[in-house]
Amino acid sequence: DAGPRREEAGAEPWAIQGPNETPLVLVVEDNADCRALVRDVLHAEGLQTVEAATADEGFEMAVRLRPALVVADLALSCSESAILRNGVDLVTALARKPGLEDIPVILLTGAPAEGRALLRNVETIASVRLLEKPLGIREMRAAVDRALQAGYSRVDR
Repeated sequence: DAGPRREEAGAEPWAIQGPNETPLVLVVEDNADCRALVRDVLHAEGLQTVEAATADEGFEMAVRLRPALVVADLALSCSESAILRNGVDLVTALARKPGLEDIPVILLTGAPAEGRALLRNVETIASVRLLEKPLGIREMRAAVDRALQAGYSRVDR
């Protein structure tokens, strides 16, 4: 496992876990148990992970670390002062940031109908896949493999 690593002087140290020299996946999930499940599945696939509990923190990590994939909860808890309030805000911010717009995103949701409705409001052509909670391990592995091999060419609703 890689320990905390700084990408540039003055950057926040984030614990990057998993095998070195493999794609980095950013996991943005406010529920610690779900975050651990996603992390464990990704590690079993031989991938590195870094974790955030909020969309704001996840966006900052994405800017600094430029992950190969983002796996994020659709409905994230956030403070009153948060700029990015949920997974759709995160997707939109990534899609509008030069250099991050091509990062595929898997959004996790316990309310798939609501998730599809929110994604319809995303005005960008982001690479997004919606996965329903509770997570099916096999489905998640397939979505991760697909995202890392080819990326998504459209919003997958």
